[in-house]
Amino acid sequence: MPTICASPIKAEIIRVTLLDQCGVPIVGEESAQVATNSFTEISNSPNYEEGQRFLQRKANGEPCVNERDSGFLNWIEQTTNLCTLDPDLIALVTGDDLITSGLDNTGVVFGGGLLNARFSTEVWQPVAGSGACDASGLQRYIYWAFPHQTDAQIQEFTFANDVFTFGYMSITKSASPLWGIGDPWLGDDPASSWGVNKHFAFNITNVPPPLPLCGAQEVSS
Repeated sequence: MPTICASPIKAEIIRVTLLDQCGVPIVGEESAQVATNSFTEISNSPNYEEGQRFLQRKANGEPCVNERDSGFLNWIEQTTNLCTLDPDLIALVTGDDLITSGLDNTGVVFGGGLLNARFSTEVWQPVAGSGACDASGLQRYIYWAFPHQTDAQIQEFTFANDVFTFGYMSITKSASPLWGIGDPWLGDDPASSWGVNKHFAFNITNVPPPLPLCGAQEVSS
């Protein structure tokens, strides 16, 4: 089977979706999904558990046994920096309370308590170079899916005579096989990608990303 290779640049859109405690997207009136391009950077730091070391020395100091087990992925630490304050997005990832004014959501009240909010993040990067478009002339994208995230912690922020950014750091958890909102971007059989202990994925696709909007939208299905 032939393979498609592509070179991504920049990042155009992220989409954050509210999940239940099992990592399944919430639908209907209690749902929330935010697509935005108002971010400056998303950094990803894989956290691996080092394999157990087995070392036994002989009396002369030489190793008698010197082995190490394979390591494994614990989670991805993801830090998202925003250049626009979207109350719906910030409340979605932190689980904190929205401030409302009339019919509008205008702010967030931050408090203590366990950081139990669950959400997913999707990222779209345009493909550059000779492979930017497919044979039919459609723009290609690199689609990244992080289907289950939690523990969103607000990062240090500064008030100064400068531009303002506001960020949060979260960690990934194993994806639910019922996380299906990324199916249009993940190919013909995406459900098989979310087996046991799967944390993230990327795929080359010609399906365009959603349009950015201020505030959360309802997920119908």
